[in-house]
Amino acid sequence: MADWLEGLEGLEGFEALEGNVGIFGIAAGIGAALLAPVVLPVLGKAGKPVVKAVVKEGM
Repeated sequence: MADWLEGLEGLEGFEALEGNVGIFGIAAGIGAALLAPVVLPVLGKAGKPVVKAVVKEGM
């Protein structure tokens, strides 16, 4: 077992994930790659007024 996985042994349900960690990682990466072009511009447009207000209040 990989060293970083040894610390997770106490977590409930860890045994079920042990052999499938790579599959979940690949699926998460593909999902992020597909959603990034849609989500990032929306977050940028929504975040700009928030950042502006924080900077204005902080000065």
